[in-house]
Amino acid sequence: MKKIYHLAFLFFCSSLALAQPANDNCSTAQPIGSLPTPAACPSGAGTSINVGGTLNGATAANPYTYQGTGCTGTSTTMAAPANDVWYTFVASGYQLNVIVSGSVVNPNIALYSGTCAALGGGIGGCAVGTAGGAATLTVNQMVPGTTYYIQVSGNSAGAGGNFNLNLSNSIDCNACLGATNLTVTPPPTNGAYPPGTTVNFCFKVNSYTQVNTNWLHGVQLAFGSGWNLGSLTTTPPPPCSGSGVWSYYPGGCTSSATGVHWPAGFYFETSSGASCICMNANPGDNFGDNCSGAISAANWNFCFSITTAAACNPGSDLSVIINTSGDGESGVWSNTGCSGDPPTIFHAIGTCCPPTMSSTPVSCNGGSDGTATATPVGTQSPYTYTWTNSSGVVVSTTSGVAGANTASGLPAGTYTVSVVDKNNCLSTNTVTITQPTA
Repeated sequence: MKKIYHLAFLFFCSSLALAQPANDNCSTAQPIGSLPTPAACPSGAGTSINVGGTLNGATAANPYTYQGTGCTGTSTTMAAPANDVWYTFVASGYQLNVIVSGSVVNPNIALYSGTCAALGGGIGGCAVGTAGGAATLTVNQMVPGTTYYIQVSGNSAGAGGNFNLNLSNSIDCNACLGATNLTVTPPPTNGAYPPGTTVNFCFKVNSYTQVNTNWLHGVQLAFGSGWNLGSLTTTPPPPCSGSGVWSYYPGGCTSSATGVHWPAGFYFETSSGASCICMNANPGDNFGDNCSGAISAANWNFCFSITTAAACNPGSDLSVIINTSGDGESGVWSNTGCSGDPPTIFHAIGTCCPPTMSSTPVSCNGGSDGTATATPVGTQSPYTYTWTNSSGVVVSTTSGVAGANTASGLPAGTYTVSVVDKNNCLSTNTVTITQPTA
């Protein structure tokens, strides 16, 4: 945030009828100490501190420090010169919330970093309040552990009145991720895939809002146990900003800002020169891809292919979970953001498999004491069994079976069994019952 600080030299005389506040100057700013540490996301809320203050008896320094542009509220410029008082505090979060309320008409609030001898140096912000005596200032990109100064003033050189100063630090946990879509080819049949099926995924980010100046830095992938992870192939997109490279890191990365390790996924590394892309084992020491708003069709399309396990495992977990992170989470940026981004979850299971078949022959030619047994593969009970003969006539139906099922009292012939598991997955198989010669 860039601010212009103006110095107005005062050439006037005044007489004070009231005692001068002790914090009338920056050099005697009232210390508030460290603000309470805000809660972690998804809350991010901070506890407020209230400090009583007054402009009665305050003076305007000469030269006068104020912020001359970019203020929020009823005016973009602070009044100058004006009676003012000063406070100092240590930040504990990335967002500062300041509220001034009381009898000061059109109160002015300004935030400064640095020292009283050299105010500015980075983050600043200002707000001009209403005639009702209230002003609100919100500043992002605060640096925890850094000392800041707050200036509270009136709307003129002689303005006075009492006020309450309310301060809190918080974390902006708002989502950065906007519209997305996931393309899956081929789609599952009745929510299931058979063994050895290769599936192609493309996760497209269509819009993105930078919270606390967080750039998109990571797209993490997590796979259910039914996939063959050794078959994974990835296709990273080109950079949206034109400076840097997206790559897939099977070992994930560790944020150099937070020390948190992030799982396998696509991560972005910025370039250090016009033609040099600096790659290393940890993209966590880099910023993200600097694009915001609507994202073109050619960018941020993260594609990958993976194959289901070769062995049949009915009901196996074939889910895919896709998460995203800003560079304040998984990279080097010092301000947290994008913690509210929801994951994209794809659900599928391994299809059911034909049951294992066995039979016992008829004891006497022309008899009907043969049996046929079907044993399911997997553990997706309860099962429903339906047996039919070679003419398509149903000879046995049984529901709610925990395991294998046997149809008995059968003459010689070929029989087909249909098995439906708890996932409503249907599989079939056949078996032949023999008989001795006449």
